[in-house]
Amino acid sequence: MISRATTFVRRELMVWNNLDREVCRPVLNHQDRIDLLQFLTTFIISLMRSIDIRTEASIKLLAEFLDYGMPYTPGERFPNAEHFAHGARLCLLDVT
Repeated sequence: MISRATTFVRRELMVWNNLDREVCRPVLNHQDRIDLLQFLTTFIISLMRSIDIRTEASIKLLAEFLDYGMPYTPGERFPNAEHFAHGARLCLLDVT
């Protein structure tokens, strides 16, 4: 299950538009982007092993990277983090 989740996370982060520009200033070079993707993959897999990826706490942690710059407002949503968590959860439930 961990290998499936790792594959999903890596694939999704590789195609995430503007990830390096949202998280870091200035824009990252190729090696720094690879390092960021590796860090985020490890972070997200650790998060998934610790708590349910769809919980509010998990969404807030994901939003630090995927919804970077959006201020926290109680009751508001983090669309990127929620979308990512939903896909990750489906990946883990898929038994194909």
